[in-house]
Amino acid sequence: MKRKLVSMVMCMALGATMLAGCGNSANTSTGNAGASNDAAAKTDDAAAADQTDDSAEAAGTESSAASGDTVTIGFAQVGHESDWRTASTDSCLSVFSADNGYDLQFVDCDNDSAVQLEAVRGFIEQDVDYIIIDPIVSTGWDTVLTECEEAGIPVIVIDRTIDDSDKYVSWVGSNFKTEGLAAGEWLKAYTDAKGISDVNVLVIEGSTGASATIGRTDGFKEIADANGWNILDSQTGDFTQAGGQEVMESYCKSYEGQFNVVICQNDNEAYGAMTAMDAAGVSYPDESWTWDDLTDASQKIYDATGKYGYMAYGDDQLGYWNFVYQAGGSILTEDKTRGNFLDPATKKGMEFYIGLQSYDWCPDQNYFAETAPGAAFFSEKGAMFFEGDWNILAELQNYPEMQGKWDVAVLPKAPNPVNGDGRATISNGLSYATAANNKNLDTVKDVLKFFGSEEGQRIQGESGAAIPAYIGLEETFLGVFEEYDINMQVFLDMFDYSIQSVNNASRPEWKSKVSDELLKIYAGTVDIDTGLQNMQNIVDAASAG
Repeated sequence: MKRKLVSMVMCMALGATMLAGCGNSANTSTGNAGASNDAAAKTDDAAAADQTDDSAEAAGTESSAASGDTVTIGFAQVGHESDWRTASTDSCLSVFSADNGYDLQFVDCDNDSAVQLEAVRGFIEQDVDYIIIDPIVSTGWDTVLTECEEAGIPVIVIDRTIDDSDKYVSWVGSNFKTEGLAAGEWLKAYTDAKGISDVNVLVIEGSTGASATIGRTDGFKEIADANGWNILDSQTGDFTQAGGQEVMESYCKSYEGQFNVVICQNDNEAYGAMTAMDAAGVSYPDESWTWDDLTDASQKIYDATGKYGYMAYGDDQLGYWNFVYQAGGSILTEDKTRGNFLDPATKKGMEFYIGLQSYDWCPDQNYFAETAPGAAFFSEKGAMFFEGDWNILAELQNYPEMQGKWDVAVLPKAPNPVNGDGRATISNGLSYATAANNKNLDTVKDVLKFFGSEEGQRIQGESGAAIPAYIGLEETFLGVFEEYDINMQVFLDMFDYSIQSVNNASRPEWKSKVSDELLKIYAGTVDIDTGLQNMQNIVDAASAG
């Protein structure tokens, strides 16, 4: 036995920016811990460094110009991950120019430590006069610095620091821990002024292993611990705007409604985080969502991205059946002997679902004839569709590049149902069977008994195929998804209001005919009243036979 439920799949690549519930609280703030031009991060050391730069520029220019000699400098820059980094590079290129008496050998290391080490060794081979390093990471430098020392080439370290080495002549930079402390102190003053006592923080760190990341993290954490703040999570954004946005999109999904402070360790990460939060004007779907929220969110997604919102395709179990039952209707009468398409509640659900195709944000059925909604979703052409639990594991495995960009949510409810509370989802129970005249009937019966046993159902759950029907084994199914960033618990949460999949003895005869009639309504060859009457006649005739 298997239990299968339908849930709503949300595209986070298109929609995280639209669908993640972030930044909607009036008490949410975004802090930047460590931007070079940030008031909270300006330290005495940093100011001194600025003065040192000015002095060095003046002295160096005067000395080289007076002597008439050219000074050769090798500069191994971190990369170009941020606006501050670009400005730093531009400043060095300006100072160490030919006009000022310098021959600058510049290497953009693109945040690759191996490239940076090789760049320094290349400078040694060129026998430059000085080597300047802005180290990507703080460790692993002793060997190459020894090589510089043996070659008689002085090394100057700027911005970030190098640990456990005395083989460089000077460092010009700021105290990163002090910057982290400053960010924490600013936040303390802000929360006190606003009367915010419950501080729940998400941190977007810089590049892993960078001294700036380590110092800013340690400094802020010291203040956070002293004030009893709750740091919910801390992940690297690599000091980039894209990285900050990506992490923030994930945070918005995972910590919706749980945080009120975001700390970023440079300007660009903050810009990326704000982009994600600003775009998240559509809250992430939850149990409060109704059909109206679904259409509103779909329109906002379409307006902002030009991509499809909810993709309402002409399916039954993964389509209109859910809306019919949410409205309080049904496909069959209670005794399952006749159709129930003429019931007002059934008609309400059908009208709403079919009407979704009239919106620009919903593809028509001709589109779905060539492209399945799942294919559109995972190619980032559409933001939402209905999916069953039985397909989720395969989709996670088949689209690894999309992990962290999408999630599942409960189905929206009817805002004004004719009957009931507006909640419903289709639950599909499967069973194993054999022919009564099977020549190996006894053996097959034993196999079927095993399939339905606790052991057999445990194997099924641990395979991720579907939620076991054996009570108490639901967690075996959930355990399969622990390595993925996805909320499979919603499938279990919906069992309280699940509807057993529509079925009677004559279903094989009427199912495809009803689907054909639905397509006629979509195509406009019959109006909805005529189409529903035809569906009723099809089911009644098949059931009577």
